[in-house]
Amino acid sequence: MFKSFQDLTNKIVNLVNSPSRIQKTTRNAVASRVVLKTYYEDVHLADQNGFFAGSLGEYSMRLAGGKFIINPSNFPIARLTEENILVAAIQREMVVSETLPARHIEWHRMIYEKTSAKMVMICQPNAVCILANQMRKPPKGILNDTDEVLDSVVCTEPSDKQLSDYLIKYQTLLIKGIGVLGWGEAFEELFGRIAIITRLSEIYLQK
Repeated sequence: MFKSFQDLTNKIVNLVNSPSRIQKTTRNAVASRVVLKTYYEDVHLADQNGFFAGSLGEYSMRLAGGKFIINPSNFPIARLTEENILVAAIQREMVVSETLPARHIEWHRMIYEKTSAKMVMICQPNAVCILANQMRKPPKGILNDTDEVLDSVVCTEPSDKQLSDYLIKYQTLLIKGIGVLGWGEAFEELFGRIAIITRLSEIYLQK
């Protein structure tokens, strides 16, 4: 009888201290509902504009205290809710979830550690991916007033070292086999920059 009681107690403890419950408690402690709602709205706006290829899309947002929130790996962005958003640490691993974070989380960490970026996005707009796989970016002169945006763009292989080298000079990488990696101080600026690059890529490929 004592063993049965002990087994029941252990099950209750495991339930209370399960990774998913710990992750939820951590998320609620470091990210307000306003922040989670903003993150959720940002992700879905980008998805509605065709930025993400299913579960390949990644989006994170910096929090106070050396942390950030990010979407889980292998989970369709279109189905993301506040409950699926994960918390991670910039300078150390936080194993508080049975769900794996986005596959390129170390790139997010590197950007937050070495820049003042408030958010990071990896996305796969069709036309941009075509050019990225050819290691090309749209040329200047397609649309007026876009030179500054194109100056922030560089093509690269998926290399941690090259990413580290480019962090200071650029804000948008067209990565072969990956898509677009972009970061910024505000979502509106980041979203607008990727939207411009996407439109320029589409126009260029139609020529």
